[in-house]
This record gives sequence, C-alpha cells and structure tokens, in this order.
Amino acid sequence: MLHAIGNEGGAPVDSVRTDARGGYHLTATVKDTSAVYLVSTRYDAITYFSQPISSVDTHTIPAITVYDTSSVAPKIDVAQRHIVVRLPGKDGTRRVLELLVLQNSGGLTRIATDSLHPIWTERLPKDAIQVQIGDGDVSDASVAVIGDSIAVTAPIPPGQKQLLFTYVLPSNERQLDLTVSQPVTDLNIMLEDTTATLVSGPVVPRGKQVFQDAHFARFEGTNVPAGSRVVVRFAAPFFTSNELIIALVVLVGIGLAVGLTYWLRRNQGVAVTPELLAAQIAHLDEAYEARGTKDPAAEAAYRAQRSALKGRLEAALAARQPRR
Repeated sequence: MLHAIGNEGGAPVDSVRTDARGGYHLTATVKDTSAVYLVSTRYDAITYFSQPISSVDTHTIPAITVYDTSSVAPKIDVAQRHIVVRLPGKDGTRRVLELLVLQNSGGLTRIATDSLHPIWTERLPKDAIQVQIGDGDVSDASVAVIGDSIAVTAPIPPGQKQLLFTYVLPSNERQLDLTVSQPVTDLNIMLEDTTATLVSGPVVPRGKQVFQDAHFARFEGTNVPAGSRVVVRFAAPFFTSNELIIALVVLVGIGLAVGLTYWLRRNQGVAVTPELLAAQIAHLDEAYEARGTKDPAAEAAYRAQRSALKGRLEAALAARQPRR
C-alpha cells in the first residue's frame, strides 16, 4: 500500500499484491510535490514500512523486509537508556524523560503471546508517578504501566525501536533510585541539578554538559548488568525562576518529545532517521484522530507540530540523496 503524507494529513493512494518474487508497482495518480510517500505491507499479521521517499523520487521502488514471528525468541535487549531529570518545580516535583533504544538482534519479529504477557518490561525508578508515553517508534497503545514497571506488547522486528516516556518524581523524593531489570549496553543519566552526587551504582561521573543554556551533570555506565541499582542524590530543594518553570512546562509536552529526543540522538549517537520522523508523524496523526472533539487551540498545536516534523523529514530525505 502506498501512503501519501502531506500537510493536511495522510492517506493511502494505491495498493497492489506482490508478484511471486515479491515485486510490486504502485502509482500516485495525483502527484503532490509537497508530500512524502511510504510503502507498507502486511505479513503474518504484522505491518512493515519502507523508508520514506520524496515526491522527486518518482522511480524509486523501496525494498521492504518482512520476517517470520516468534513469541519466545529472540530476546529484546536495551542498547541505550537515556534519563534526563529536570530541576524541581514550584511544587517540588521533578519531571523526568527517558529514551530507550530496544534492540532485536535476531532474525524473527518478536511478538507477545497476549496482552497479559508483554515481550519486554523494565522497572521504573522508585516512586515514579504520572507516566506518559511520548512519540517514538512504539505506539503508546502498545505500552502500559504494570505495577512499578513499563511494559511493551508491540511487535519488535529485527533492528532497533525507540521508546520514549516521561514521569514525575514526588516532591519528597530526594534521589533518583533506579534498579535495572534488563542489562543495558549504554546508560546515560543527565541531571539539571549539577550538584547531585552519586551514592552507588555502576556509573561514573562525566562532568557537566550544556543544553539550551541549562547545565546538566552527566553520569554514564557501560554494560550495566541486570539487577544493578543506581542511586543519585539530589541537592537540597530550591525553587526555580519563572523562566525555567515556563521552559519546564514546554519540555514536558510534545516539544520535549521532539526537541530533546533530537538532541539526545545527536549527542549520544542515536540516528535521527527519516523512518523515525515518518513514524512520529503517523503516531501524531493517530493520536489526533483518536482525540474526538478538537478545540481550535488543539487544532493549531497539532498543525504546528506536524508541520515541524514534516520539515525535518524532508530535510532528512534530502540529506540522503546522493550528490551529483
């Protein structure tokens, strides 16, 4: 199926069955020069997407790899886990963002046996509340909070999937207390509280890093084994300025999911691919359509968010074009 993603939304424009060798030919009868196109196919009840193509690639036929499925293997690993802890707000709570890169290194798409048996789980930090799923490669409909853990039931094909979520640490919580239940190849913790101190855990201080005029203390761990406990103690509570509180409110919205994810990928080696940007647009459209009644403010926010993502997608596609 051929999908066109334009400024006003996305829609399928053509579909066809593959031939015996897997070949296909699709046509967009009305060419939209501002649109980006994707090809999808369904195999063994799982939908797979091609790389996005721009309207100028009129002769490109993207290949799509599909896989058999298994509910028992391969194991889903955590290639990267990035944790960003903001300064406390007026109420003393701290907003936290996590970006995880899940890795399927096998040759089968891992699926869940049912909704009660997720294919991957990870414990949240102690006392984490108000968990919200952000824009990533995994649909928020396939991510759930079960007890003190976050769980994924979505199929994960070979390769990497990025999972993004936020939560709040209560005002009476004086430390980040994290016990990892899955081995982590690269663990990166960023705290805007630059006087925070490491109490215990297989991570080491990496100095300070500046992002958008804010300073962060950074701690890093490599090949962190399952069962490891990392404890970082915050400094004594203090209030932030009005400007910082405004920035915090913005960061915990959709802008955080896009802007900070891009920064983390750029600085920590996680590629900002056209595939990820296209998936974010698709998830944004799905969330908007599922919202039902839409007020003018929500409509304007959706349009602005979508336009920004589409611009980044077009730039990423242009960067992929070979130079002549």
